[in-house]
Parts: sequence; C-alpha cells; structure tokens
Amino acid sequence: QKGKMVQTWMVIVDGSDISHKAVQVAASFMTNEDEEDDELVVVHSFDPATAASLPAHRTPDHITNQFDAEIVKARACYDVTGPTPLIARCVALPHKPNGGPVGARNAILAHAEQEVLPDVLFIGSFGAGGDKIDENGTMSDGVARLAKCSVAIVKNTWPVPDFKTGAKFVVGIDGGPNSIEAAWLIRRLVKPHDTMECVIVCVCETSREKEILALVQKKLATARGPEKNDEVKCEFKSIVSESVGKEGVAKMLCSYAQRADADFLVTGSQGPDTAKKARRTIPFGEVSALCANASRTHFMCMKPEFIYQTHAPQQVQVASGGAAIGTKPVMLSRTKRSGSFVGKAASMGGFVGRPGADQQ
Repeated sequence: QKGKMVQTWMVIVDGSDISHKAVQVAASFMTNEDEEDDELVVVHSFDPATAASLPAHRTPDHITNQFDAEIVKARACYDVTGPTPLIARCVALPHKPNGGPVGARNAILAHAEQEVLPDVLFIGSFGAGGDKIDENGTMSDGVARLAKCSVAIVKNTWPVPDFKTGAKFVVGIDGGPNSIEAAWLIRRLVKPHDTMECVIVCVCETSREKEILALVQKKLATARGPEKNDEVKCEFKSIVSESVGKEGVAKMLCSYAQRADADFLVTGSQGPDTAKKARRTIPFGEVSALCANASRTHFMCMKPEFIYQTHAPQQVQVASGGAAIGTKPVMLSRTKRSGSFVGKAASMGGFVGRPGADQQ
C-alpha cells in the first residue's frame, strides 16, 4: 500500500493585486476528492538590506500576513470537500542583499527546486512595479523561462476560473512528444466537469494532423483510467491558419483560446525543432515565449522533460519500503504519511512518454 501522494502548488507573491489573484487561481486547482492530497506553498522573496526601511504595507511580515488570510480561505473551501485538511504555508524568503529582481528570482527558483518541488509554479504576469499591464514583467518572464517545473502565468486580463462549473483548457499540439506529454500532464490535473481542447495549427488538415490528434487521444486515455477519463470532456481539432511559422502559430493559438473563452492556454515548453537542436536543454521554446506574452487568457507552460530531470537518476522506493520502481530520473513528490520523497510516476501508472510502463 503506497503512501498517499501530494500534489504541490507554489505561488510567488509580492503583495500586488495580481499576486492575490494568482493564489486564488492556484487554489481553484485543488480538490480533496482526488487520489492525491494537495499542498499550497506561498512564497514572498525580500531584500534583507532594505526590509527595515520599507513602508509598513510593503514589509515582509505584512505581506505574508495578507496571504495567510488567502490560505485560510483556500483551506476553508478545501477542507469541506473531503476527509483530509489542506497542507499550506506562507514563506518569507530573504534573497541576496541588494540583489534586485534577479536576486529574488534566483532565490525563489532555488527554493522551488531544492525544497518545494512544485508540480506547478504560479506567478502573476506583472508585479507591484509593473507599468505595462498587457505585458509580462521581468520576474514573470524570467521564472517562466528558467523554472525547472511547469509554470502558470496568471493574467490581469482574464477572470479567476469558476471551477465549480468547470474550467476550459486549450492545449496547443505540434506533433512533438513534448506537447503530447504536456497534454497528458494537464489531463492529470483537471477535475470533473472541466473541458480540454487539444488543437493543432495547420495550413490545411491532412492525414498527418488526424494521426497526431489520434495519438494524443490514445495518450490521454492512459492518464487516469477509463472511469476517471469519462468525467472530463476532451475534444481534438485542427485550426487552419495562413501562417504556420512560430509567430503565426502563437498568434492563432492565443486568438483561438480567447474566442473559445478558455480559462487557460497550455503549451509544452519546447517544440520538436527546439528540443532536437538544443538536446532538450532549453526550458522555453519560442512559441511558448510568444504565447506567454501575447495570451489574454491565463497561460500554462508544461515542462514534462524537466520534471524528470530535476534530480539525478536514483533508485526510488515506494513508501511502504517495497521493491524499487527503477533506476531512472523520476518526478519526486512527498508522501503525506512519511514526509519522504517517492517517485510520483508510480502513482501515474508509468513514466511520461511511456504510458503504462514500469507500473508498480
């Protein structure tokens, strides 16, 4: 009997209105009705060299107290839906003195990679110092590019999803394994009554596009099992565009997501060409970067390849001390019971890219 898995959601905050919105969007993903428990980690990074001179409403203590109230709201909604309480905490994280935004970003990313290991990291599209509300700020752009986990950018131009009636996800597919695995990860995260649309942009629909979408459909069928998959409506379609260059694809995906009234536009972190040229070392492809900035809807960049490369290959034991699931790079997550790290792939029924393989 494995220990119960914990999905971890991390939110970067700075006290701005949009960072409060980011916490609300993250909280809307959490449900006490899944096989996994949820952990919410809210992180505020501050400069210890200037903290004492900040106005009262900008001090680390004041900001963390603000978000403690957001956590209380999230916990109240979460705890009534099931038998276990929400695991949640707010962290004030000092960064390098006089390090500026870069120091804050580096401290947050190091904390995420070494301590929190989030499934998804949420951040507002701009912070308290943002002056162009329709563009991503320096921190948001840097986190999306450099984080070794999936990233959600919460936009001021789009409302918080109403997950009681179901949210809508538009997932961009390019035929490469990264985008297909990204769709699989989203299928793992969505809840009953949500809607997914997997779309591929093309000049005209051919047998190739149909084959790719059929492959995606087959892949998603392995995400949660037949009884769970039936709860989420999934559609697969081609979008005809005059241009299939990177800018044309990004523009078409953004406009389609907005017309479809989607809550999230989702892409993989790399296209097939980027992954091949860079040998899977660049965490943010050009289409993803263009979508992250241009999307009016909330944006998610799923990074399946980096989830499995965050830690060195090792033998990972199931929580009860049973047989190892293999010597491979695996996504790690805490078990609620033991506090240790186990391979989350064991609860997913295989590793990304190998549905149903290596099951324990």
